Amino acid sequence: MNGIAASLAAAAALATAPAPAPADPTGDWTGTLHTRTIDIAAGLEIRRTPAGYQAIYDVISQGIWGVHLRRTQPDTPLAFAATNLSGTLTFSWDPAAKDWICTWLEKGVVYRTTLNRGVIPPAPALSPSDRIFLPIFALFMVLEAAGIARLLQLRRRRRMRQRAA
Repeated sequence: MNGIAASLAAAAALATAPAPAPADPTGDWTGTLHTRTIDIAAGLEIRRTPAGYQAIYDVISQGIWGVHLRRTQPDTPLAFAATNLSGTLTFSWDPAAKDWICTWLEKGVVYRTTLNRGVIPPAPALSPSDRIFLPIFALFMVLEAAGIARLLQLRRRRRMRQRAA
């Protein structure tokens, strides 16, 4: 009889227990996206702001921090994306699993992984010399690219003049 009474007491306690709080999508989330060529250690930072949710993507394995993501649809507050030259990266909240789903679409191939709560390592600190050197180097690279584009344009014009003559 004691076993039945204990089972009934446990069932009554479960029935009167408050429902679990809904999963909170905010915080830091980490995971590894396995692609055909590399494994990408990824981090996702979700913060709630007065305007809604804000998402920041960190590519930990490649040393890239702070990529701001855009919301994919105005009526879906928990879906974000980033697009670059090689593909599209999307993040969507799965309330049933209480995890973020990361999807990378590249040249028609889809890679998917689940991000779990984790700790994203901080971005490495820049040395004082890097704080000076990196902006100058970036400006040099922009000017170099503009110079190369100008040279190519001049070569193209010269060839067109030679063909016309």
